[in-house]
Amino acid sequence: RSELRPVVLSEVLEETLDFLRIRLERAEVEVKVEQADRSLSVMAGKVRLQHVILNLVSNALDAMQSKDRPRLEISVRETGGKVILQLRDHGTGIAENQIARIFDPFFTTKDVGEGLGLGLSISYNIVKDFDGVLRAENHPDGGAVFTIELPLLAAPPRAMKASA
Repeated sequence: RSELRPVVLSEVLEETLDFLRIRLERAEVEVKVEQADRSLSVMAGKVRLQHVILNLVSNALDAMQSKDRPRLEISVRETGGKVILQLRDHGTGIAENQIARIFDPFFTTKDVGEGLGLGLSISYNIVKDFDGVLRAENHPDGGAVFTIELPLLAAPPRAMKASA
């Protein structure tokens, strides 16, 4: 926990998407990012938060492999003192009988040799280390939605101007 620092979520998200840019382009994924306030900050480890986002986007890409027009929707907003990052893919969604176990270590929906079932478990624990929550659900119109909820870090007070 000593490595936690204030990080601007929009910067972490942008850097992570830049890292995945070639993979996203090759898969011809339409990426839509909504974030009205690009200054929202959280207390986190930047690299570990990037790891979580990278894992969620990678899983979304895997889930949309068979889709003709893959779409990924990401939103970042603040509500009630929390920063909410939601990532929705337009893949097949998560089977209802698997959703309760999705964050269990070694649980995977991928074929043998394609995944160890650790990515979501590690991501869940990273977010928990940041005093946050990671949830998964299916979108009513199809696909999966992963939500990261982190405490909003209040902006530092502006320095008072000295009066002349």
